Parts: sequence; C-alpha cells; structure tokens
Amino acid sequence: MKKMTMYLSIASLCLIAMVGVQETFAYFTTYAEASGQKRIDLYSDTTIEEEFPEGSWTKRISVKAEQNSIPVWVRVRAFSGTEYPLQFTSVSGKWVEKGEYWYYQDIVTPQQPTDELLITIDAEQPEEHDFNVIVVSESVPVQYDESGNPLEANWNEQIEIERP
Repeated sequence: MKKMTMYLSIASLCLIAMVGVQETFAYFTTYAEASGQKRIDLYSDTTIEEEFPEGSWTKRISVKAEQNSIPVWVRVRAFSGTEYPLQFTSVSGKWVEKGEYWYYQDIVTPQQPTDELLITIDAEQPEEHDFNVIVVSESVPVQYDESGNPLEANWNEQIEIERP
C-alpha cells in the first residue's frame, strides 16, 4: 500500500510538473519583445512661391513641397477686397476651379512643384490704391489603395501633425 501511495504521489507530481512546463513553454513561444528606434517623418509641408512684378496686375503663384515632405494634393484660394475682383488663369491647364478653390490635378512631390497659376487683379481705376491679394494654400497627404494607386484627396478629413 505504501508503494502504491508513493507511485500515485510521484505520478501526481509529474502531472503537475508537466502542466506547469507546458504553460511555461507556451509563454516562451508566444512572447516577443523588440527594442530599438527608427524615426519616420510623415509630414507634409508646402510653401507658396509668389511673384508680383512691378507695374503688373498679375500675381504668379506656384506651390512647392518642402525637401522632406511626403507627396501631397494641393489646393489654393485667393482673397482680395471687393473693389478688386480676381481672375484666375491656369497656364498648363492643371489647375481646376471647384467652388472657391483651385485644385492642382497632379501629385506634388519635393522634386516637382506645381505649375503656375496666374491671378489677375481686375482694376479699372488709373490711380494708385493700396490693396492686398492673400493666397492661402492647403495640402493633404496622398493616400494609396492596395494596388499602390493614389486615391482622390479627402479635403474633409482632419489630421493632426505634431512637429518638433
């Protein structure tokens, strides 16, 4: 009887040990850890390049993506006083008017700025007046589908970008 009790005790201990080993083995096979650091900059910075020649009533603008910017879609809007209505001309035909904005049809990359958009001030007064033409540029990052094709710009989506 003592041998039987001893064998049952040993069998019970072996069973408990096997259950514990399996859990430990499962822990080591499903647990993964990584360390290190890799910085990825995903920001889109653009600048407006404006030229307003002396004596001209036409402002030439183009939008350029900064050196480290990701590819972006671009649109612009211009404001002036009510006395001075604005007329827009797309030199290449790549700027398209939709509502109050002018949208550039190509993706803007750091290597390729937009073509020029001409903004002419329709002023019939021969005397000099002070006025401002304010140009605002907006951009959104280009998003791609599963095949790598660019999707249309979503101008209603808001993205917060923290910059150092």
